Amino acid sequence: MSILPENLQAGRYLCSNNWPYLSAGLWALQPVETKGLKTIGVDKFWRLYYDPDLTWDVQSIATVLYHEMNHLLRNHPMRAENILQIDHKAFNICADAEINDDISSESNVKWPDVPILPKNLKQKDGLLAEEYYSNLPKLTIKVTSVGKGNCGSCADGNQRPYEKDAPISASGTSDTPGISPVEADLVRHHIAQEIRDRQNSSGDVPAHLQRLAQEILNPKVDWRKLLKAQVRHTMADIRGRKDFTFKRPSRRSASFPRIILPAMIEPIPNTAIVLDVSGSISSHAGFNAVYQFM
Repeated sequence: MSILPENLQAGRYLCSNNWPYLSAGLWALQPVETKGLKTIGVDKFWRLYYDPDLTWDVQSIATVLYHEMNHLLRNHPMRAENILQIDHKAFNICADAEINDDISSESNVKWPDVPILPKNLKQKDGLLAEEYYSNLPKLTIKVTSVGKGNCGSCADGNQRPYEKDAPISASGTSDTPGISPVEADLVRHHIAQEIRDRQNSSGDVPAHLQRLAQEILNPKVDWRKLLKAQVRHTMADIRGRKDFTFKRPSRRSASFPRIILPAMIEPIPNTAIVLDVSGSISSHAGFNAVYQFM
């Protein structure tokens, strides 16, 4: 693991000082020296790639680190996996727009260059990266701002040429730095709790981070994914003959005249999806009713 140059060390310290609730994530980033990169990049395994010849001032470095931490906290790599035939660079740009319209108005933010904003995509503020991506025109996007759509796989899950391979799991050993998805979730949860505690004590946490902490600590279940998993699980249970019944004799009963053998059956479940449109049941209660019915 590399040792950060002084300006990058100072930038990370300033970022931690400006947004102290992000400290656990900032110090979880594992530095990897990458000459010729000319920017800062972070991958989905929380590795920080930096150019030792980078000449950005300390405040600009702090802002870019803040931006990259937002990619990780918002879990953009996993979200990008849900898009079929994705254009990774375009999604990276859209993820940048999602973040930058939230953070650019903060007093501690100073960019080393002009950041990508929703207006550059001819779209309105306040949307998610997926919404910006789905609304993109079918043309080549030219970006000349900081990062140039190359924040690293932390933004879209796509491994860059300069990035190292995935760290070896706990069953093996490797000199490759990085943290696992499980460890990343623990760091996110810790940061979310720090954000909540800071807001309760000082009340100075940006609104977008408050919303993010709420989503992490009290996640909403996507009923579509849960329903799909339930149906898949149910269908998996009926593959092959797996249950017994005494309603009809076994085909092998003739071989054992004194013993009543059960026959094997293939149970087929009755599945129903109930949609409540009366308005008398909340969305939460309504979904529970559907899930329990199945």
